[in-house]
Amino acid sequence: GTICSNSKLVLKPNHETIFCSGKQCSPWNSADIASCCDPKASCTPEVCGHVPGYATRPGLSFLYCAGSVCTGDDLGACCVQRAPCSDVACGDGWKLRENPGLCASDSCSQAADQETCCIATQTCDRGDMCAATAYILKPNAQKIHCAGARCDAEDAGDMEVCCDRRAVCSSASVCGETTVPKPGAGALYCAGAECTTEDEATCCAPRAKCIA
Repeated sequence: GTICSNSKLVLKPNHETIFCSGKQCSPWNSADIASCCDPKASCTPEVCGHVPGYATRPGLSFLYCAGSVCTGDDLGACCVQRAPCSDVACGDGWKLRENPGLCASDSCSQAADQETCCIATQTCDRGDMCAATAYILKPNAQKIHCAGARCDAEDAGDMEVCCDRRAVCSSASVCGETTVPKPGAGALYCAGAECTTEDEATCCAPRAKCIA
């Protein structure tokens, strides 16, 4: 039974009907090995490709099936079960896809699986975010990511992340010595989240001069 002791050899299917060259079979006798043994088949990607959810093991070309022909029984020797995409940590600006599927191998990595498992999220400075009169993009909007692949101005979460509410003129005194608050200043908006003297033209009207 040790004639094919080399890990790359396997007994021929009909070995019980084959005779060695002498009284004993020898694993060091090349003639006996040639008579009794077949080389094991090398693992190939096809072994794994027939079964969903499996990928080839690393170093596939150095792995062997149990017999001279690979079969479905060699799945464990040649293949690994692919890990679910939920195991991958999507990088900044990426989120896990809906129904993301499987990673390329039995473990997930950001480098190998991010494109497959994750989708890039859009930054707040793209699209029509904060278009409503009462809102303005946050100063660092180009570095802030929405929850999904596209920013949604109707999504309360995206609005909160991307936008600041513009201050109303009545929230601060921005009028100078020659101006007074416009009527209805509580319904007028400054340019940013806080009113400054830059908003005087928006919030204030010229004061009347005394007429002789």
